[in-house]
Amino acid sequence: MSFSLEDVFRILGLVQGLGVGLALICFKRKNVSLLLLGSFLIAFAGPSLSWLIRNAGGLELYPRLLFLPIGFYFLVAPLLYLYVKSLGTVISRKLVIAHLTLGLIEFGFLFLLFLLPPKLARTWWSSINEIIDFVYGVFLNIYSLMYLIATIVIVKKFEKKSLNFYSNTQKKLLRWILFTTSILIIVYLYQLSTAYFVINDISRNTILLFDSLLAVIFIYWVSIAGIRQITLGFASLEVADEPNSENEKSDVTSAEYEKLTEAIRLDKIFANPDLTITELAAQLKIPAKRLSKIINQFGKMNFNRFINELRVEEAKSLLANPKNDHLTIEGIGYQAGFKSKTVFNTFFKSTVGMTPSAYKKNNSSKPS
Repeated sequence: MSFSLEDVFRILGLVQGLGVGLALICFKRKNVSLLLLGSFLIAFAGPSLSWLIRNAGGLELYPRLLFLPIGFYFLVAPLLYLYVKSLGTVISRKLVIAHLTLGLIEFGFLFLLFLLPPKLARTWWSSINEIIDFVYGVFLNIYSLMYLIATIVIVKKFEKKSLNFYSNTQKKLLRWILFTTSILIIVYLYQLSTAYFVINDISRNTILLFDSLLAVIFIYWVSIAGIRQITLGFASLEVADEPNSENEKSDVTSAEYEKLTEAIRLDKIFANPDLTITELAAQLKIPAKRLSKIINQFGKMNFNRFINELRVEEAKSLLANPKNDHLTIEGIGYQAGFKSKTVFNTFFKSTVGMTPSAYKKNNSSKPS
């Protein structure tokens, strides 16, 4: 049996998608985010299996396989949306079912056809062929694009909320999600723009070849980059909202702000590079939402800037002390709580007005 270039692409995508998808699902079964990401990968790779069954002559031997419900076309974009949403908040089972309803209806419809006698199923399918072409060629792509736009909106909200929750913002994860969603938008726009030609069998093979190549690239990106990001998932950002009314602010005091700032400096809590407002609240024995209000109102800044300014204070002290001459600039940044040299340099310069290297040169002879 010979394989075309498109078959090779689809086989690669299928193996990668199913393998990594199942691995993510089994990695931590109680982790909803990984479960949704794994399901998303499997759903995206599913159509490749259907394609291979058809090209391998499986329909000639088993005509019923034409309606094997493994396409999951209407589940792909909603699963990505739910995955991203789950990174920032707890999602209920009802919400998951609500967003997957259309995909479940698609599965049920195809399963019904799969159970029918093949000849009857084909006759029924042919009778609604024009509707099927519209549903999968046009409606599916528009429906999916709407979910992807909603996904980008969620990420933008996370960007703002994360500044009030994380001391080192999770920009890597956010960038990965935005890039992944952008690639998928390109895939659906390509399918939407070529739907007319595929339906009317104009350059169909060339269009589908490029489509399968895009799919393989996308699955590879999500599989490799996604695994690297699983340790960067967001905890709930529900406590990270800034107080938005005077009533919410009125029950906090400047004395609390001064007390917690002193405690953080004394114990160098800011030196934890993965510090979140929830962890800090637990150490200070204060509700996280109240802590957020205190910082917002009396510090006039978000949690991210508050902690990083304390880190800059520590870095200035370390840089000015000759006893730390053996440490590199990067080492000073890590010791102060910054996760990377780039973030350290950028934040230090924006706060102090010069780079850490320049500050060290100007102050190295002065004891802390």
